[in-house]
Amino acid sequence: MEPMKAIRPPDKDAGEGERTAACLEAIKPSFEDLLELAPVNLAATAGDDMPEGLMALAKRAQSVGWSREEAVEAIRKLARRHLGAKGATFD
Repeated sequence: MEPMKAIRPPDKDAGEGERTAACLEAIKPSFEDLLELAPVNLAATAGDDMPEGLMALAKRAQSVGWSREEAVEAIRKLARRHLGAKGATFD
């Protein structure tokens, strides 16, 4: 089994809006790897709870320069997108 994909660090010159989108794109490959490797409660992730595996992903993102808040929000957005693709709706 291959290791999870690396998370790209942030561009130091990016503005706030650019960083938000860039963080999501940086985390996405590892997020998708994690979904393939382990059962993850995406419904909890899309809400207020973050499963341990995804918190570890947020910590990996922090280790390369993303803030905790950026990483957690990106993971939540990815979870909502994934669930939305399966027909889930959110208020």
